[in-house]
Amino acid sequence: MKKQDAKKFFFKKKSFFSIPKSFAFASWLEQARIYRYVTMFVLILNLALIAIMSSPLGFIYGGLFESLDLIFLVIYFVECLIKFTATNIKFYWSDPFNRLDLLILATSFLQIINIGGYSVGRLSALRTIRAFRACRAFRFIGMVRDLQVISLAILRTFRTLIYVLSLLVIVLFVGAAMAFNIFGGEYFGSLLRGMLTSFCFVTADGWTNIQGDLDDAFGETSRIYTLIVIFLGHFIFENLLAGLMIQYLTDAEKHEQRIRKKKKQDAINKKKAFILEQQKSDLASFMEKQMQIMKDQPQFSFDDILSKLGGKIRHNNVIPSSDLSCSLTWMGVYLTSLQQHEHNMYRMQQLHFETAKMWKMS
Repeated sequence: MKKQDAKKFFFKKKSFFSIPKSFAFASWLEQARIYRYVTMFVLILNLALIAIMSSPLGFIYGGLFESLDLIFLVIYFVECLIKFTATNIKFYWSDPFNRLDLLILATSFLQIINIGGYSVGRLSALRTIRAFRACRAFRFIGMVRDLQVISLAILRTFRTLIYVLSLLVIVLFVGAAMAFNIFGGEYFGSLLRGMLTSFCFVTADGWTNIQGDLDDAFGETSRIYTLIVIFLGHFIFENLLAGLMIQYLTDAEKHEQRIRKKKKQDAINKKKAFILEQQKSDLASFMEKQMQIMKDQPQFSFDDILSKLGGKIRHNNVIPSSDLSCSLTWMGVYLTSLQQHEHNMYRMQQLHFETAKMWKMS
């Protein structure tokens, strides 16, 4: 695509703002690869600054680090403004990762709001807002497409996971109620404590110490309860949750591959349509120009004009495809016919050699 055509394409696109030039520049900048690398590098620097502010150096150079953090907030605001300018408000808000960026930016700006001369960060009720600066690391999800696919797949599994976890809670409740009446004691003295102990069996973390105490108190028959809970919770429910996650991740990957394939095919179709339109325009202008030449100079025919173009045709020039010599199908059939003719000639030659040899022997 030529630069002028690309420029026309960008400037014809609709914008939320009434200034098409600013929209075209923002759209071009937001899609530029170097812009993405720069924004990712700025985010890495900001996360490094947050890590330093969480160290003892944060208490020594707190004022300097707060000023640098304010500069990063201004950069994030400009980035959000560019993205908002490059797209309309409906498309911007439809992307969940844009909403996530906007929420993180809003919580970051809350720490610099002054109420009665005091910073929000100094108020004990809202001091935890400053801790949300670490959530800026989630902006990496909006920058890397693969992370977006994984995040969306995890979100889609929540509905199914809720039913599976609900069934697991029911199993833990039944097991804890039965263990309360059978064992009681330190680990099953209440329903909540019994569910917590059963959950330790489900996760298979630290259950050996619990089972040792149960063996000392109730004998080896308590192992029956332990085996049932571990089998149902650890071997069935945990594997079921892992299988659901793998299934949704696989479906998300296949869906992403279809989207990428469709985008690639759409880009190819647009390019083909652009080339075809350009060829039609070039052919029309060429025919108009040559017809004008033929009117001005009647002694020249169209065949003479084509003969002058010999050796001057480039790969992107339009040629008259109505001629058989320009048809790829006809050329393929012609070459196949030549090969078949050569094969028949070789067979005839071998037949003549055999006939001459038989006459010589006789």
